[in-house]
Amino acid sequence: MRIISFRFDDGLWEGAIKASKILGDYKATFFIVVDWLDDNPGIINDDFNMGRSHGSLDSWMEMSESGQDVQSHSKSHRRFSTLNYDERITELIESRKLIESIHDRPILFCYPYNDITQDDLKSLGYSGGGFHTMTSYHPIIYNELSDYDPFMLRSWAIQEENFSDICHQLKNLPNDTWTILGLHSLDGEGFNPWKYSYLEALFEFIVLQNFKISTISEVLSKN
Repeated sequence: MRIISFRFDDGLWEGAIKASKILGDYKATFFIVVDWLDDNPGIINDDFNMGRSHGSLDSWMEMSESGQDVQSHSKSHRRFSTLNYDERITELIESRKLIESIHDRPILFCYPYNDITQDDLKSLGYSGGGFHTMTSYHPIIYNELSDYDPFMLRSWAIQEENFSDICHQLKNLPNDTWTILGLHSLDGEGFNPWKYSYLEALFEFIVLQNFKISTISEVLSKN
């Protein structure tokens, strides 16, 4: 069995709607930022997120109820390596509380900017996260289903300009692997956005290759 999970960072709402439409009956994992929600706006200093909708709490609840996997991307989206211990714990606890108000499924944490620090996520109520990430300018990285660390999951941040090579590497993946594809959004929104048509084509390719498409929390719950 070969599993694919789609990971969308930053909670950009227009992109989440478009991605959900592309995936149809399949689901993705969306990592949202507490202070960036439309009904709880904090200061957004990230150029790729300023002036964009990040959805309301109610809208993400509806998204979760539809089967999408809504997870934590911190409270304020600051680089964790610049924070002291108490600041990191506040970020982790406050963002976990928000996700707990959305669903009662396992809760995951994705470090902003993939800036991983040594935090005991399990003791803070998380069931997994990380992520150790490489871009598609590098060879594909994936998780072995028989041996992976749920708190240091691997993901592959895919770039649209590498489309052909991405398809080639996915096609040649071995069995018993789980590949997490990292994106942000679509059609000019967010960091390195994909065009709708390209993500749709990638999704269709993945379906034709008989991958099992699951959310990150679904895989962690079953393995």
